[in-house]
Amino acid sequence: MLLAMLSCVVSAYAQNFEVDGISYNVTKAPDEESPGEVEVTGGEIKEEIEIPETVIYNNVTYTVTVIGNGAFSGRSNSSNFTKKYIIPGTVKSIGSNAFYDNYYLEEVEFHEGLQTIGYDAFGYNFALKEIRIPSTVTSIEDRAFRTNQQNKATISCLAATPPANLGSETFEGRTDATLHVEVF
Repeated sequence: MLLAMLSCVVSAYAQNFEVDGISYNVTKAPDEESPGEVEVTGGEIKEEIEIPETVIYNNVTYTVTVIGNGAFSGRSNSSNFTKKYIIPGTVKSIGSNAFYDNYYLEEVEFHEGLQTIGYDAFGYNFALKEIRIPSTVTSIEDRAFRTNQQNKATISCLAATPPANLGSETFEGRTDATLHVEVF
């Protein structure tokens, strides 16, 4: 009986839900000291998507901390497509393939707080013009910004030094693979 009760409590927070066209998965249940946490698992296609810092579902507040693996991947064959994503500073990690193959994606706006960009997170996004990596990023995995030779997006790092954990193939396939580090 205790096991059945525990199972009910766990399943109450191991849930998926959607708010304002964005899909979430609960990764941490709220407690007395902090709100719960969620990862973004997908969402509807529209021209601009702004990920909120927090989301309320069933009168419970959750902080958005992760863009999950493959959350917005494969959006190149749609008659509608997303041109811009705005990622809040509460997001600490962008998963593998999170924005992979978004042919028409032009802009991603990151905010300070992001720490990790996963494997192939922005691979094959041919329309990206500029990427400004926040100073809080400490890890960029292999192929995170992989593309073919057509893409000449400027990639700038807002930290005084590049991330310590930078994959050897982070910019695979780029003809202009320079990571610009801005000194203030």
